[in-house]
Amino acid sequence: MVIIGLGYFFAFYDILTLSFAIVSPMVQQLRLSRLELSEAVSASLFGYIIGAYFVATISDYWGRRWGLITNAILIAIGSLGSALATNALVLIISRLITGMGIGAEIAIINTYISEITPASLGVRWFNSHT
Repeated sequence: MVIIGLGYFFAFYDILTLSFAIVSPMVQQLRLSRLELSEAVSASLFGYIIGAYFVATISDYWGRRWGLITNAILIAIGSLGSALATNALVLIISRLITGMGIGAEIAIINTYISEITPASLGVRWFNSHT
């Protein structure tokens, strides 16, 4: 559960940083235009869709563990690429890869938690919140 919690933390931390992308020092360092910045943010969001569908579907066949490992690798590669980006194209591609990992992570973690939660606990929680 701690590892799953950390996964959620990093996923939502990345989503939060998109809100502050416009004032990021990286925007000045890479001399990004508004169009390039919006393309990088859009690539992240498009990556969420791709990752949630394809990587999460793969985890249905290979197992949640391999799905979580795959999205962790995607997030690591994409984040490293974003940090080392030297131009807008590298940043956009890196953000797409990161988005794929995060989209998959959110989908897989929600499914995984519902699978490992005992039915009696889930029923109690649901009944107390309705």
